[in-house]
Amino acid sequence: MDNLEKSLFLILGPEGAGKRSFFACYKNSFLKCLPLMTLEEGISKNISFSFLSKLDKEENIASLLRKAHQKGYRIIVYLLFGARLLLQERNRFLYLSKGEFWSKEGFREEYETFYNKIIYLYSNFDLVFFVTNQKEFAFSGVYAVSKVSISAFEKILRKQKAAVDKLSLS
Repeated sequence: MDNLEKSLFLILGPEGAGKRSFFACYKNSFLKCLPLMTLEEGISKNISFSFLSKLDKEENIASLLRKAHQKGYRIIVYLLFGARLLLQERNRFLYLSKGEFWSKEGFREEYETFYNKIIYLYSNFDLVFFVTNQKEFAFSGVYAVSKVSISAFEKILRKQKAAVDKLSLS
């Protein structure tokens, strides 16, 4: 049986963190050309797949991840970090270029909420890779849920987020 036969690759990050770019860069290497699907679709087909999310929808991701575990999936997360100011400007430009309304306060709230959701979902993951996206993708850590407690992970996550957020737009 292929090691990737029952793998779910979650590519998660706040809006503007580069999830689609990350997938495009690595789909022919360690992502093994896995199809991009919704959680429901991939789990129902019982195949390995990738899923991208900024965790903004009201879908019950936790229950879907538990279902994936019950079906034998190994859940590997690539958590993309980007400096808040950089992501804020990426989003502002994107929305305004399409003539859509953009709210700085709304963006900040979604940005902070994203990290709280990661902590909430942590126990559903098997392995979490930290990936920073400033000028290029850089892997900055890997954490096995079986080895790192949720409280230790939260401290590490908050420290990484704070370090990345200190970076300026220059």
